[in-house]
Amino acid sequence: MIAPLPPTEQDRLKALLRYEVLDTVPEPEFDDITLLASHICGTPISLISLVDGNRQWFKSKVGLSVSETSRDIAFCAHTILQTDVFVVEDALADPRFASHPLVTSAAGIRFYAGAPLMTSDGHALGALCVIDQVPHTLSPPQMAALRALSRQVIAQLELKRNLVELQKRDEALRLFQSAVEQSRESILITAADLDLPGPTIVFVNSAFAKMTGYTAEEAIGQTPRMLQGPRTDKAVLHRLRQHLANGEVFAGEAINYRKDGTEFDLEWQVVPLRNGGGKITHFVAIQRDVTERKKAEAARDHLAARAEAANRAKSEFLANMSHEIRTPMNGILGMTALTLDTELNREQREYLGMVKSSAGALLAVVNDILDFSKIEAGKLELEAVDFSLRECLGEMLKPLGLRADQKGLELTADIPAGVPDHLVGDPLRLRQILVNLTDNAIKFTARGDVMLRVAVESATAGGEALRFSVADTGIGIAAEKQAVIFDAFAQADGSTTRTYGGTGLGLAIASQLVRQ
Repeated sequence: MIAPLPPTEQDRLKALLRYEVLDTVPEPEFDDITLLASHICGTPISLISLVDGNRQWFKSKVGLSVSETSRDIAFCAHTILQTDVFVVEDALADPRFASHPLVTSAAGIRFYAGAPLMTSDGHALGALCVIDQVPHTLSPPQMAALRALSRQVIAQLELKRNLVELQKRDEALRLFQSAVEQSRESILITAADLDLPGPTIVFVNSAFAKMTGYTAEEAIGQTPRMLQGPRTDKAVLHRLRQHLANGEVFAGEAINYRKDGTEFDLEWQVVPLRNGGGKITHFVAIQRDVTERKKAEAARDHLAARAEAANRAKSEFLANMSHEIRTPMNGILGMTALTLDTELNREQREYLGMVKSSAGALLAVVNDILDFSKIEAGKLELEAVDFSLRECLGEMLKPLGLRADQKGLELTADIPAGVPDHLVGDPLRLRQILVNLTDNAIKFTARGDVMLRVAVESATAGGEALRFSVADTGIGIAAEKQAVIFDAFAQADGSTTRTYGGTGLGLAIASQLVRQ
């Protein structure tokens, strides 16, 4: 008869595997138990049998040479279904086993008694069994001894399991200690007592000793107060204490002191440690000396402040210089215009025309520098006035149209009927942006056309957003240069300055105005 599976077979197999005992080497503590069972019960064979999914495997054996048999023919497969000793006094006379192969074969089993190996959670892992080749009976004391010895088997299995767990924990602890000790971060562990004089230090690693100058022997038993001094921020310490009292992680920075009295900037994080019941037992502080970083930050901030001051001084100088140059330049242009209205010969008129052209170009440069300086200094204010978009663009395009015509270019404007005409904003700065873009397009286009387009981009809470774009058939801008053309004094190629002229400020001003 093949024994059925226990109702909790899967859980039973998991319980068996937890002990990690299958296919292990013989051990004296188990062999002693089988030897005692054999002597006490007066049988030539005694086994500690563990039943897994397909077989019964013998952890210990007396009087038998094989190490395992199939589960289908195992008497112990019947034992694990019991809660007490399972006894077959004469297998030939028992209809359940009379034709059993282990009974009818050379093995000739006639007597079997097995005590289930029952775990504390009620799973039978196998059996401690005694076997004879003649009919046999057990006395009550022998039955009691068999039960007691089966409990000893379980006790040994539990002991070995606990030892394995302890070894694993010990290995994990050694690994943790090694990692903590070799960490480049200073690590400090204290007890959780926040009362004065403060939490007691119970552990420091070598990085702590290197950072502070205190050895582990000197630090253990002290409190972290030994690292504090006159310039340690008491407000930070107060916040630290509050966080720890609330069981919260704290991160902060403060000035601490080494053993030799020198200061250092400390960045640290303190984490509460809790036991299994949730009670805080220790605090772990992970510390880092950030003195050099602080010095670098201070130096960087100092350099940034100096650069900002120099930039402001430059902007003020450029603004003042531009004002000083623009006044006489306007005078030169005015007097040149008046002189050109007088009686002049051809050569004089040509010379004065060159003076007027050069003065106009220089005044444009001065105006660009003045506008750029105002923007950089944050002194340029935008107006909000009513104006007509089409009138504004018409005034802007007239002089540009003359320039385009002189180069043989066609300058057109595309303003669909749906674009609103009555706007509120700064028409002067809008015109300045579009003049820069359109003038640039004319400047860098040798043949073809230039087009200014206006389109409704999207509706906004305050009205409608308009998009202005300028397209041309000129030399274009290389993709890798497009990121820098809006920087001050930058052009896509240095040769363009020589070929086409310009300060490199036009697009920078347009860009800054659009952002503002």
